[in-house]
Amino acid sequence: KFAEQDKKRKEEVDTINQADTLVYSVEKSLKDYGNKISASEKENIEKKVKETKDAISAKDVSKIKKAVDELAKASHKLAEEVYKDAQKKQAEAQKKTKDEGRGTKDEKKKKDDIIDADYKVEDEDKNKEK
Repeated sequence: KFAEQDKKRKEEVDTINQADTLVYSVEKSLKDYGNKISASEKENIEKKVKETKDAISAKDVSKIKKAVDELAKASHKLAEEVYKDAQKKQAEAQKKTKDEGRGTKDEKKKKDDIIDADYKVEDEDKNKEK
């Protein structure tokens, strides 16, 4: 009886949640990386964020979908900067890990001085006999 209403309501909720998630992530990225893009691009993204928020408030699914698409397109340049930064951090972490694995010559020499061996005490048997 209410299946059609439920379907429309579910679509509305899913669309709003998707839009909210996108708005949140774009705002966070804009705060963190906004200085790495041009002022006009930043302004355009902020405008699209506002339009998306307005569409969410109106709860018009078609407007929300359109606003989400436009916001996603506008934020591509920002996403590139986030991606570049993430790759840079990953490369630095890999280099650091590689450098830690090398160690210094002194550390290597200390490792070489260590001898792992089994031994048997022979003098104990002689002391017991006396």
